[in-house]
Formats: sequence, C-alpha cells, structure tokens
Amino acid sequence: DFSEEELGAEYEETIARQLGALAAALDDLLATTRHGARLAMGGRVVLVGRPNVGKSSLLNALAQRDTAIVTAIPGTTRDLLREEILIHGLPVELVDTAGLRQAGDAVEAEGIARAHKILESAQFVLLVADAASGWQAEDSEILAALPARPRLVLWNKADLAPRPPPGPEGEKSLAVSARSGAGLEELRAAMAGGLGWTDSAATPFSARRRHVEALENCHRQLQQAKGLHQRQAPAELVAEALRLAGSHLAEITGQVGVEDLLGKIFGSFCIGK
Repeated sequence: DFSEEELGAEYEETIARQLGALAAALDDLLATTRHGARLAMGGRVVLVGRPNVGKSSLLNALAQRDTAIVTAIPGTTRDLLREEILIHGLPVELVDTAGLRQAGDAVEAEGIARAHKILESAQFVLLVADAASGWQAEDSEILAALPARPRLVLWNKADLAPRPPPGPEGEKSLAVSARSGAGLEELRAAMAGGLGWTDSAATPFSARRRHVEALENCHRQLQQAKGLHQRQAPAELVAEALRLAGSHLAEITGQVGVEDLLGKIFGSFCIGK
C-alpha cells in the first residue's frame, strides 16, 4: 500500500517522465523486432508486363545468372520463373511471369493465368515497360488490372532511349537497363523499400511470436499506467498496471522483475507502509 501523503509536483513529473521513457524504449524495441520479422520472412516481388519488354532479362540481371531463356520472340516465357536473391540482407523471391496479352495457344494461356494468380500473393509489383517504344495501351490495361499492391513502373531498355518516356500519371517509375546494368542498384533499393525494409540506425533482430506478443502486452500495460497517471488515478492502480507490465516482460526474461520496475517508477516515495 502507498502512504496517504500527497505526492509533490516534482514527483508527479518524475513519474510521468519515467513512464514516458519506458514506453518510448518499448516502442523502439517493438519497431526493431517487427523490422527483424520482415527481414526474416523476406518478400515476393513479381515482374509483370507485356511480352518482350525484358522481364526475363531483368530476372537474370538481378539474380546474376541466366535463369530465364531470353529471345526476341514474344511469349518465350510461358511459366513462372522464380529466383531467391538477397537485397540489403533481405531474402526476396523474384518471380518472372509470362507476358500478358491475348494468348496464342493453351500453354501460353495457362502461363498468363498463373501470372495473374501469383500477383495476388505479391508484396511488391514491378510493372516493366519498354523505354524504347514508350507507354502503350496494353501497358495501361495491365496497370488497371493489377491488384492493390505497392508497385513501381520500370522503364527497361533505358540504354536505347535518351530519356524515360512519359508514363502513367501518379505512378512512381524508374529507368533501368538489364543489358548495361544501369539503374539496378536503385532498383534494388526501391524493391527493399517496397517490401518494408528501412535503413534505420537500430539493428533489427528476430523474436519468437510469443515474445513479440509479450512485448505488445507489456506496451499496452505501460500505456494504461500512463493514462491512469495522467487522469490522477490512485497510485495503487498505476502500480498494478506496472506489475502486469513486468509480468509480461518476465515471460521473455524468465525473471520476475516487477519490483525493479516499480522501484524505477516509484523510488521517490514510500511503498508498503
């Protein structure tokens, strides 16, 4: 139990400051944990576009090996081609798809159907267009049919065009050349950003799902304690919220650090008298 003496204004400010510092520290910890989870899981990036815009060449360039057969014949890629690559330490599944058009035969039609299906599970979409021939009506049709996913219009064959042609309004775009390698580093950075990777100063780390849940529960109890204190609730209620926060932390550490947590907050006045 707490003494019935009124806490001075300086103590109230200290408690508020300590609660805020703990909540902020836990915010940072949760952010790096979620970032680490994204890094561990990686993401799927799907290359899509009309035939012969260089999707397979881009797959090969990014994978740094000849995974896909590349020819000047439209419709060469008929099935999904997948490559696992690392971008800034982030595991990425890169998927090349059949060129989207009116199918010439049953095999190509199946490849196009699979392309549409894989787009539903993409975390990031690269809509590849031909910088040499410019934006076409077919490109607009493909863009309109894309699912709601983060995406980038990719002007390939930039080595054949003095500057990127005008593209669809409101769409982010980047000019690259699979042949020369120009713009590929910028493309890797754009892909990592589209998958949620951020270049923060904090080092991300992975955590088990139950540990993340314990941190989230601890954070909720700290926010509860802050709210109670701001509403000038009895100190016993604030302390109880902190005890619960400490018990959630103990699920991770294996140690019951409740008294340490309470001591950090309420060390300026008497507890247990």
